[in-house]
Amino acid sequence: MRPYMGTPFGRDVHLSLRAEQQFWAVSFGYAERMAEEAGQNSPGVMLGGVYQHESRTQHDAAAIGYPLIAAAIAGISAGLGSAPVIIADFGAAQANNSLRPVALALDRIRSSSPDVGFTVVHTDLPHNDFATLFDVVDRSPESYLNGRAEVFPFVAGRSFYDRIFPPSSLTFGWSSSSLHWLSAAPAPIPDHFFVHLSEHAPARHAYRACSQDDWTSFLDHRSVELAPGGGLVVVDVLRGDDGLVGSEALFDCLESALRQCRDDGLVTHVEYDSLVYPTWFRSVDELRAPFTPNFVGSAGNELALLDCITTVLEDPFAALLERGEVGDYASAQAGFLRGFLSPSFESQLDPGRSSADKNAVLDEIWRRTAERIAADPHAAAPAYRLSAVRIRRL
Repeated sequence: MRPYMGTPFGRDVHLSLRAEQQFWAVSFGYAERMAEEAGQNSPGVMLGGVYQHESRTQHDAAAIGYPLIAAAIAGISAGLGSAPVIIADFGAAQANNSLRPVALALDRIRSSSPDVGFTVVHTDLPHNDFATLFDVVDRSPESYLNGRAEVFPFVAGRSFYDRIFPPSSLTFGWSSSSLHWLSAAPAPIPDHFFVHLSEHAPARHAYRACSQDDWTSFLDHRSVELAPGGGLVVVDVLRGDDGLVGSEALFDCLESALRQCRDDGLVTHVEYDSLVYPTWFRSVDELRAPFTPNFVGSAGNELALLDCITTVLEDPFAALLERGEVGDYASAQAGFLRGFLSPSFESQLDPGRSSADKNAVLDEIWRRTAERIAADPHAAAPAYRLSAVRIRRL
């Protein structure tokens, strides 16, 4: 069985969250250029920009939320005074996935309040790769700083499941591809690294309950922080009414590789049992559940869910497959998995292993995963289900 850890995530697991976000960001070419310019093309976990290197689709995923930004701000932007406006980026990673939505929010507010200044706060846990974040914000050609005066970026090293801002201080909040990660590993998953592919009812129940609590906590804290009329846009992965998330076959390739590594003695049974993806992909009903019809926070403030849109993001590497470049396709898909799972997997391997040994084990896991993808690439091809919600403080 996979053992119950029962503690809040450490930074290694949250690094995994950030790497998954960055997969959805920009393109491999841009990420490589940024990493090269920053001198950070080292292998390993996301620290030093590897998270950027293994990114592709999060930017595409985030775009589902762009049309909601203007409406999210409309309830407050016209009445702003002279004080700086606070915009929050919840779960920032290295900010590649945040540049465009923040820019859209800045421009929308400036259109009605041209003289206002801005504080942009990128939030993440304390050991996030903030050095790369600042490099991206300062140097990216897509940075929201370009051509915009009186905009000042800051960071907050704190979980979005906690309070981050003073009461009624926040004008707009954005979060993309973060909130499916749970605040804690709630239970063992004995038969698969991904709980939605597990047939173990107690594990699924525990993960579902943790997800409900986390979503409620997130909303409760934002209900205090948002100013009346302030808005929030949340983009995330989605579980459909049929119970599917769109990447089951791809994840099964990895699970098969993990089992082979266990059977071959490359990882121990204890290590295999520890390798989990501690997330819950919410359904539309689960997103809406706290709103009855509005969400009422512990301080008595109300949030209204005004929009909930869904879409399917087709396989971002499909062009490789269409050209018959099966090897490159398999490597790209395995790189996606590696980017967001390696940090947590590394932390779950025996601490007595050397760093070199851990890297060798992980290299073999991803090599075998790529082999399985290449064996039947069309079957493994994902089609990601996504949601975007717009929330307003009443």
